[in-house]
Amino acid sequence: MREMHLAIEEDYMIKVPPKIVIGGVPRTGKSNLAYKLFNYYHSPVIHGDTLVNAIKNNYNSAFDTNFNNIDKNDYAEQLLPIQKYLIKIIKNMGKDLEYNALIFESCYILPESIVRLSRFGQVCSVFLLYNCLNFEQKIQDIRDYAKTNQHCWSHKNNDLELHQALKEFITLSQFFRQECIKYNIKWFDIDEQWEIKWTSAYNFIVNQVAVLQD
Repeated sequence: MREMHLAIEEDYMIKVPPKIVIGGVPRTGKSNLAYKLFNYYHSPVIHGDTLVNAIKNNYNSAFDTNFNNIDKNDYAEQLLPIQKYLIKIIKNMGKDLEYNALIFESCYILPESIVRLSRFGQVCSVFLLYNCLNFEQKIQDIRDYAKTNQHCWSHKNNDLELHQALKEFITLSQFFRQECIKYNIKWFDIDEQWEIKWTSAYNFIVNQVAVLQD
């Protein structure tokens, strides 16, 4: 009986589609990459930042994390409390539906959580980071994007504040890069050659999912 139960579990695990997880710092194109993958796979997309922000704005005590005062030098420790929620969401998304892949993107997911997720099924992940930036050009890109998105966070910031935020994103990228190396997670630096790097990230995911599905 136990052998039959294990066989059923193994068969179920095979049928579960791969989970695509896109992490990294803000303004690197995570959502756009998720949308492009959605157009390719016709699979559901969960925007983790939107979900976390909705919860923290209405039920801030739900997370043992002060989102308004996150120390960039201790990012992992401060975001650790929400990792169990993100892992559970990713693990269960699309559980009873048949798709080629399931897509999740967020700046709150940590590389260590990808390793924990892989215990529950197949996971393909990338992190989009910054190495160096043309600040003037990047600020203009953010402003151009904001023209089509009235809810873009950049509306609340002047150029000097955006410049400071981008510097913090570069510092945060250094942390993520070290964690990706530690846990053998693929990352891409999205800088001046962002179109080439972004396309490389897309191709990497599509190829990895194809391998997982074989």
